[in-house]
Amino acid sequence: MELLKKIINPGKTAVLVIDIQKDYCSPEGKITEVRKFDMSPIEKIIGPLKNFLEKAREANVPIIFTRMIENTADMEENAKIKRVADGNPLELCVPGTDGFEYYKIRPEKGDFEIIKKSYDAFSNEELEKILKKIRAENIILCGVYTSVCVDTTLRTAYTKGYNVIVPKDLVAMPKERWDQHEATLKIWDIIFAHLADSREIISVWNGRRGI
Repeated sequence: MELLKKIINPGKTAVLVIDIQKDYCSPEGKITEVRKFDMSPIEKIIGPLKNFLEKAREANVPIIFTRMIENTADMEENAKIKRVADGNPLELCVPGTDGFEYYKIRPEKGDFEIIKKSYDAFSNEELEKILKKIRAENIILCGVYTSVCVDTTLRTAYTKGYNVIVPKDLVAMPKERWDQHEATLKIWDIIFAHLADSREIISVWNGRRGI
């Protein structure tokens, strides 16, 4: 807990919320429609994530939302080649479609937002500009999908020198991919990130306000 207190100091910390979008999260989104995936694990984090973001705002912790564009027209050539090789027909989170929109959670006044065309949120240079502007040294990562966009972004954050904290109850992916979720958490815990429960982080923030 003492280490956690040091690396979630509100004055040096940002919350990064990855890709809470309808195509990725909704039972009526395109992934559910085509893959028939069970989104209940993602649905389970929505309420706690809303509460966590409210507490972050109360503690004056900056919040950065990302949204992904995952369609062939906007992909780098290597991503297109991989998609063709895998026979993956899905065009997801296309701007102008309902699937691109946020799912049950969206930025509020004072929050930041970036749009990305790669799984790694740092592929949009605006992310690091924001982090430098707010003098963030620590990043709390939340969102979906654990082994894809969250993991790719997390590893870059670690490599760039940020302390990375993951509330285990605020990251998820579909039930059919839960084995990947659990394996990814284990790897993070060994090397790349500090794992916690969102309630532990909130407790630390509440304690700081009481000082």
